[in-house]
Amino acid sequence: MISLNLLSPEKKKKLKEKELFYLLKNVAFLVAIFLFINAGILLAAKFYLEDKLKTITQEVDQATAALPSGQGTPINTSVQEVNTKIDYLTTIQQDYLKWSAYLADLTALIPQNISLGRISLNQESNQIQITGRAVYRDDFLSLKGNLDNSKILSDINSPISNLIKKENVDFVISASLIFDNYKL
Repeated sequence: MISLNLLSPEKKKKLKEKELFYLLKNVAFLVAIFLFINAGILLAAKFYLEDKLKTITQEVDQATAALPSGQGTPINTSVQEVNTKIDYLTTIQQDYLKWSAYLADLTALIPQNISLGRISLNQESNQIQITGRAVYRDDFLSLKGNLDNSKILSDINSPISNLIKKENVDFVISASLIFDNYKL
């Protein structure tokens, strides 16, 4: 069987374009119908949920009204207790300091040949007192320079008596603490 196509290439192209146009038109029509059905379903769900919310609100109001007077609602009481605990924990967390990180940074400032006897930290007054012994005066001066240049201490006070000895220097240093990078 022989098939003959008597259409010109130009007419074939126009026919294919028409087929594509009708296909796109049908797809667009189906999409519009699908969107219209979904909009209807969503609108019906909205009205149903609004009605359910109104019913539940009325039931809660009736249950609240049925409670004996002076007793208060148990839900409000438990919510207030939880809020009180959250406020308490928030104040604790605001005062929390990462002491381990602070002390790690502080000990990184201490050069060799320095042995610390005591570190006294006071968070309320933001003060620190460091006592210890340096093998040589230069070691102590190196420690004082490190502390002066640090970003974790300020107002460093070192009595002149720390500089009297040349060897086995017992020292006391006091300073103000800076906690900017160590709070939560």
